[in-house]
Amino acid sequence: MAISGNATTAEGLPADFVRIFSWPTSELVGVAVPDESGDWSHVLPLSGEYGLTYIAAGCQPITHGPYFVEGTGDPHWGNVVALLHFDGDLTDETGRVWTGSGAFSYVSGQFGLGFKSSGGQVSTPASPDLDLSTGDFTIECFINLTGTSGLRALLSSGVQNWATGNIYILVDGSNRLEIGSFVDGLIWLSSATLPSSGAFHFCLERLAGALRLFVDGVLVDSELSGAAINLSTNGTRIGVNSNNVNPFSGVIDELRITKGVARYTEDFTSPTLPFPGSGPA
Repeated sequence: MAISGNATTAEGLPADFVRIFSWPTSELVGVAVPDESGDWSHVLPLSGEYGLTYIAAGCQPITHGPYFVEGTGDPHWGNVVALLHFDGDLTDETGRVWTGSGAFSYVSGQFGLGFKSSGGQVSTPASPDLDLSTGDFTIECFINLTGTSGLRALLSSGVQNWATGNIYILVDGSNRLEIGSFVDGLIWLSSATLPSSGAFHFCLERLAGALRLFVDGVLVDSELSGAAINLSTNGTRIGVNSNNVNPFSGVIDELRITKGVARYTEDFTSPTLPFPGSGPA
């Protein structure tokens, strides 16, 4: 559902912009620019209470709210190439087929159940949709790390035979995010550490050539990198490295991959509902 309104000054001119924020946390979630008549709208896919601040040059900002908005869809649904809820099965809302092998289970997650590897994995065949290449993308999920040492693979592709394009995304023994390739070596080792206990929203994205790491909506690290992030080589795996080692020690829930879009341009409020499996109604 879109939140909308009309924002004009006493002289009848449109406001310069409207800031939309989460009422409970005061965190900015979006900005809308009114048209010549002052009309504006902004899609909010997540239900919740929101506030509005109208801002115009030479005028005192005016804040209204809270307004409860019932979200009904994802404005970037057309760019989503994978969305798994792990609610007791491997259903992907995009229609992609995943299969499980080895030891894994469904345990309590952020929303319902989540995926926990005990050396097993979830995989899908190679697909060009999962070649994120050198452009913008967003990989996000909820994570609860239960191990505190060793390498723990979140996503990987290819096999460990130095094949072109394979990639791995994992957490190292110091709880830092590591991205690498068996061809190009280390792509990025984050200086920030991930929480060692409790569930948190994890987001790895690339925006205009910069890899960015968000934890619970807060940007904690960023580094310029134009390296290709291609997850399709010989298939994509969740919960294990490309040579079937380094199982993910913890719980993964609500895994969503968005191709061509960096969803978050600044700090944001962590999602409070499962990711929607359709576009805005």
